[in-house]
Amino acid sequence: MQPHGETIVLDEDVAPAHRPAIPAAGRLGSAVARAHLAALSAHHAVQERVLRELEAAAASGPAAASGPAGASGPAAGRPILDEADLLEFAIGKAANVFGPRFAPVDELPGRTRLPAPPFLFASRVTRLEGTTGEFGPAAITVEYDIPHDAWFAVDGDVSIGLATEAGQSCMLLAAYLGVDLDRPAERFFRLLGGDAVFHGPRPRTGQTLRYDTEIESFTALGDNLVFAFRTTCHAGDQPVFALHGARAGFFTREALDAAGGSSAHPPTADAPRP
Repeated sequence: MQPHGETIVLDEDVAPAHRPAIPAAGRLGSAVARAHLAALSAHHAVQERVLRELEAAAASGPAAASGPAGASGPAAGRPILDEADLLEFAIGKAANVFGPRFAPVDELPGRTRLPAPPFLFASRVTRLEGTTGEFGPAAITVEYDIPHDAWFAVDGDVSIGLATEAGQSCMLLAAYLGVDLDRPAERFFRLLGGDAVFHGPRPRTGQTLRYDTEIESFTALGDNLVFAFRTTCHAGDQPVFALHGARAGFFTREALDAAGGSSAHPPTADAPRP
């Protein structure tokens, strides 16, 4: 999403009028190649860090298999789930995080996961309210520490789009409630929509974003499961983003294939509608 009124400025000096077009294109191609190489190097560094963390976690054993089963808030100032737990849930086994009840989920051909780095925007869970196996009102608070050297930042400025990643907390909460336990068919997460409000200023590197998400209700539609939720995002005490009247859900492949989606060529007023 892009805030209303934001303007994207393109560099008009890429191909000055007094220079031949072909050399300018060559210089642009070289710049793109260098940028691509830098991005690949950064991605490789992230993967190396993830592997080191996984090796360390494997050496010490599962750290929080019974963590969420305790209370709805952190004990003695410790998070309910830490960064290692969230990484394990993203690319490891759900049972190592939520307990042995989730062992069958890890045998499924696909399950609800958080995105793997470098798109994992969650550092810890400090609140987790709800009961596994019960699809009713539930809540979660997820915090994300924006790195000082974040790959997605420019001069310390972070896109407002990062605030919309509250969808990650929704997926984690739904997974904890048991969306993949005894499911009737393989299902896929989709965000359906909601009313978004953006506040300023934008987040900055070094800040901690806090996502407070509340699921209000669930509705079963055949083998599909839809839920209503709302979420807010703060950077410290500063509001950044809010989403109200939101809907998301888990849908079968058949339901997704049957959906028409958005047409690249909207019908005219005189054209017959399906």
